[in-house]
Amino acid sequence: SIQSPADFEESARNLGINNSSSLIVYDNLGIYTSPRVWFLFKSMGFEKVFVLDGGLTAWVEEGYSIEAKKSHSFSKGDFKAHFNKDKLRDFDFLLSDIDNKRCQVIDARSAGRFAGTAPEPREGLRSGHIPNSVNLPFQEVLKDGKYKSTEELNELFTSLNLEDNPLVFSCGSGLTACIILMAAQMVLDNELHLYDGSWTEWAQKKP
Repeated sequence: SIQSPADFEESARNLGINNSSSLIVYDNLGIYTSPRVWFLFKSMGFEKVFVLDGGLTAWVEEGYSIEAKKSHSFSKGDFKAHFNKDKLRDFDFLLSDIDNKRCQVIDARSAGRFAGTAPEPREGLRSGHIPNSVNLPFQEVLKDGKYKSTEELNELFTSLNLEDNPLVFSCGSGLTACIILMAAQMVLDNELHLYDGSWTEWAQKKP
């Protein structure tokens, strides 16, 4: 779950992050965890944050330098969190929206988990999906550890027959949902939100 704004602010300051900083986020799996970090900063009102497409793998493949792990000390930053709760949608909102259909939920899990034919990785958690949601496995927006082209992403989202309604992204626990949320931001004008509780919360609260 997302940290409280106060805790997030303190963690960012301890990393030396200032309000004037520009951040580039990367991971060692191409595109996997970095969009989650990108979204967290966005949800805290910080706009100058970017994801390195392809992550460390692409960086190395391009021949750029790397260094061994070092211990770093930072002067404390002045980062200030301004939590934007509108970037999130919670269980109660989605429960009421099943009938109202104000939003379209897009699930980033595998087709098997979405359909209920493959087990969830969390022991004892049933599989299936939120009513009226559609499935876009996060791997579908990626190729060789990078995001697909805008043309390919457009085709993917067009195939879902989305309208202009706000979109809510879900997965198992709020991680891979951020991957397809970021992909959507590249090509769509819809309002974009994250259901951070995702299927783990839904399956436990709505048996």
